[in-house]
Parts: sequence; structure tokens; C-alpha cells
Amino acid sequence: MLKSSPFPGFLKRILFGVLCLCFFVGGSFAVPGRANAAQRRRASVTIVNRSDYDIHHLYLSPTDHEDWGPDQLGKNVITHGGKFTLNNIPCDEYDIRLVDDEGDECVVSDVVFCKDESGWVITNRDLEKCTGWSKPGGSSSQSSGPRKSLPTRNKLPIPANWITMVDRVKGYEFQVPAGTSKHSDTVDGVDVYFAQTPKPSEIGILVIAFKDKTLTREDLFLVARKTLEGLGETNIRVGEAVELSPDYALAEGTSVGSDKVKGRFKILVATDRTDNYIMIIGADANRFEANEQIIDEIWGSFTMYSGGASGDS
Repeated sequence: MLKSSPFPGFLKRILFGVLCLCFFVGGSFAVPGRANAAQRRRASVTIVNRSDYDIHHLYLSPTDHEDWGPDQLGKNVITHGGKFTLNNIPCDEYDIRLVDDEGDECVVSDVVFCKDESGWVITNRDLEKCTGWSKPGGSSSQSSGPRKSLPTRNKLPIPANWITMVDRVKGYEFQVPAGTSKHSDTVDGVDVYFAQTPKPSEIGILVIAFKDKTLTREDLFLVARKTLEGLGETNIRVGEAVELSPDYALAEGTSVGSDKVKGRFKILVATDRTDNYIMIIGADANRFEANEQIIDEIWGSFTMYSGGASGDS
């Protein structure tokens, strides 16, 4: 549960809306009969890091709260194979926000402290479900199926210093400029990735991944439009979709936010055997053309792992 948004420019209002959805799904509703923090038993909890990553920051939030507490590690780092003990922690069910040395964040939900005496063990399984927890540069060699990229005619050369964003569980990856600010979350079973490229481009990126094998590409474009409407966008105009391959289609559009700022965007939809992907990527209308090449480089790098709707690898 990401509980704030630092992103300026186009999609700021969309990202804020996604965060509001996160609040609604996992927000601070009182649970009858549940003891408050002052009444709960407190204990020391040892965090054991059995993942391949070093943990530089760790934040706690009870699952029924919206706000993150302070960084529990301070200047400490839980290295691969290391451990760290949190003292005087209220026994409760927590969402835990972990941050690595590159600033990639991962939220592990519904972790119960004091359930037993073993503390909590961080594993690769916990972290690799989160978009961004991959080694920068290149694509993932640990993907679980054949890769299905966009046709070569739709792909532009990627700058050497770009990094690869990977979600191994949902089975997709794409590339973004180094320095991109990024977050991921899961809202009611739907995986959401949102990011902003660094200045001067400040391109907004929103990726939605979910399972529903009955949906067509036309349905996915409708979902994209409904998502924008649900997040407060008005005057949404989406052009005719262009089929890029049996697995991918692209459309361009515009919308206006409550701040009266017009945005231009592109929507890429991808249909997998079981999973669906929607990428909305764009910028303020007055900066769109100047950054269109970067926009096309990003969506053009999108890759699925399991072969796509056509079933061909």
C-alpha cells in the first residue's frame, strides 16, 4: 500500500487516484473488538534477510492504517544473509515497505508479528513479486516462459543506460530511463505499476496487470477508458486502435483533468493466455511531441513471457 505520491506533471492526478483506490481497498476502517496499539502486547521481532537483496530502509504500517511509520533501520542495512531486531514493536498485522539501494520499493502485506517466536524471514519470493526488484540493465533471465515482444518494426533502439522493470509473477517487463521514480502496488487483485521518468521528460507511466482470460483487446481498451474516468479524467478521447500483432494493439488519446490541464497519452494493450496488460503512458499535451520518442521507446520495449494470446513464442 503506497500512501503518498511524489510525481509531478501528467498522470499526477491519475496516480493520486490510484493511491486513493489503494486507501479505499486497504484503508483505516475500525475492526470491532480489536485492541488499539497502546493495548497490544509488545515484543522484539528479528528480521532475517534470506533474499538476494540488501534492505536499506524498512517501514511499518498496521494493515488498518493509511500512514507509514518512520524508517525502522535508521542508518543500518540488512544485508543478504543478515538480520536486524526491532524492539518494543506492538504485536499486530502489518504491511511492510522495503527499499533497496537503488530506491526500488516493495510492499509485503499482511505480515503478522508475534504469531510465533521465529520473527520474520524475507525471501526472494516476497520481493520478486514486486515490479523493479531486478538487476538493472538487460532483461530478466529468470522469466518463466517464452518471450513475446512487439514486432521489430514497433521497437526503437534503447539507450544503453536504461534499466529493465520486471514483474516475474505477472510475466512482463519493459525498459525505462535510469532515474525513473517508480512504485508498485496490488489493489483488489489488480497489480498496478506507476512511474515518472526523470526531468526534463517527466513522462507518466501506468501499467495494470490482471487475470481474466475472457477479455478481448477491445475490452481492455474499454477498461483503460473506464480507469481514466474512474480516476477523474474528463473529455477522454481515444482514437482507433491499431493492431500491432495478434497479441498487441495501440491507441492514442487525450484527456483533461480537474486542474484543466490537457494530457496526451498512448494506450498499449497486450493479451496473454491468462493475463491482461494495459499501459497508459503520456505527458502534458504541451510537452508530448518533444518527448514522443522516449514514450515510443518505453512502450515498444514491453515484453510478455508466456507467448501472448497467439500462443506463439
